Order: sequence, then C-alpha cells, then structure tokens
Amino acid sequence: MRNIIAFTLLLASAPALAAPPPPPAPAVAAFYDDFFRALPNIFPGDLVAVTPMVHENVEVYRDGELQSSTRDEWFSWLQGLAGSMDSASTSREEFFYADEDSILVREFWWPYKKDVMVHPEFPVRFVRYHFHQQKLVRVDYLMSARPTNVKFGAENDG
Repeated sequence: MRNIIAFTLLLASAPALAAPPPPPAPAVAAFYDDFFRALPNIFPGDLVAVTPMVHENVEVYRDGELQSSTRDEWFSWLQGLAGSMDSASTSREEFFYADEDSILVREFWWPYKKDVMVHPEFPVRFVRYHFHQQKLVRVDYLMSARPTNVKFGAENDG
C-alpha cells in the first residue's frame, strides 16, 4: 500500500518537476539580448563590444575540463577557432533559460574552407553561459549534439 501511495504522489508531482524555469526579469532578459548581439558570430572577430560583459576571470570548460580561466585566454581560443580556415562562423539558436543565472544555447560552427562541411572540432554543441551581476563568469561547452542511430525495442533490450 505504501508503494502505491508513493507512486501516486510521484505521478502527481511529475508535471511540476518537468516545468521549465520562469523567464528572467525584463532587465536581465535585455542584458542577455545585448550580450548575444555583442558576441560575434564570425571568428576571428571583433570582441570589443562584448569585453565589458565578460568577467576577467571567466572560467571556460569543455566536456567538464577547464580550458581557460581568463577572458584573454577564452578570447584567444575563440579567435583561433578558424584554425587552418579563413574564418569560422557560429550559428546560435534554440536559447533556453536554464536557471536564474544561465542560458543554454545550441551552437553550430561553420568553417569557411572549400569542401569542408562542418567544423572538425565543434560541429554542434550545447553551450551553457553562466552570468553573475550581468557579467559572464563561466562557459560550459557541453556534450556534442550529434544525432545517434539508437534503436529502441525488444531486440535491443531498450
């Protein structure tokens, strides 16, 4: 009987657990808009407009590992993303408010080089931008967002 009650309570709370966080305050949302407008889409690019919005000691993680711990290191890495190509462009789409201080963004990097269709290091990723007092303080380049050929069914025990 206890299991039935616990299961019923779990089902009743499921919609609340799945609810997205509330949108940020209008001033915070306006700051996010300004930040992503200032962040260049093409690298090498002009980072002057976004510089005051990024904390000097911003931490940048890639797949959970610290990649850089200063704004200058992160900016240098961004400028070098083109690598052997003329330049690289990022498409930022599907913005999600992750919580009161962060946004999750799906990013796709395009190289500008003949016969290259995706960026070799960064084809599609989810990136979480963390803010504190209207400054970017942390960037998490999370998992690659590549489609997988996973089949669910009895033959796969899944």
